[in-house]
Amino acid sequence: MTNNLPFNPFTVTLDRSELLAALEATAPMVDKNKYSAHASLRNVALAVLDDNGKRTLMTAATNQYCAGKYVMDYDRLNFEGEGDSNIELTPDGVKAMIAALKQVKLECLAALTVKRGEITLDVAGTVVKLMEGTAWNLAEQALGARKLGKLFENLPTDAKAGAFNPDYMSTVLKAGKAGLRAKFGAKEAKSTPIVITTDVTKPAQFTVKSDYFGWDAILMPMRMPS
Repeated sequence: MTNNLPFNPFTVTLDRSELLAALEATAPMVDKNKYSAHASLRNVALAVLDDNGKRTLMTAATNQYCAGKYVMDYDRLNFEGEGDSNIELTPDGVKAMIAALKQVKLECLAALTVKRGEITLDVAGTVVKLMEGTAWNLAEQALGARKLGKLFENLPTDAKAGAFNPDYMSTVLKAGKAGLRAKFGAKEAKSTPIVITTDVTKPAQFTVKSDYFGWDAILMPMRMPS
């Protein structure tokens, strides 16, 4: 399958609860309509990003009305690979990975290996293999995590009153709660709020920050009747 997005095989070893949080915090943002025009809207982007030597692992998703991303710093991860790599996990693929991560209750490391044609997730000896075309895609016209990440640029900085669809608001906050369960943010989560920045005409931005991970989401304002 041809692919005009960067792809390089990689292996990353990270805390099980962190990978679980990254998937659960972005999965709610995908488009539930299986007939949506762009297949990327129905998937979760998983990407290795290398910007001037600073490496991050990102999951991101959007359904055009809300979007979410979860970024992990490679200073806290054991990474083997080069350059950028971008794939799209289908909802079934995400569910399979989440199920495997939840099956192991102990705090441990998870090893995620991504090759062309296959993803292998090893959690304390429990191994799950995902095959291209069923659980993930290297689609030629995939949006990619970098493009999704640009949705979060130039968002409002001054808080103002706004009205938002309650169903989408619930989705965003549910995703934020999942993100806060990450190991490195657990202690801070008790006192770290989800900061909401709004503007009348621009998307609202939801943010949680720590020294080790970052969760962001955006939600489009709804038009109120006059």
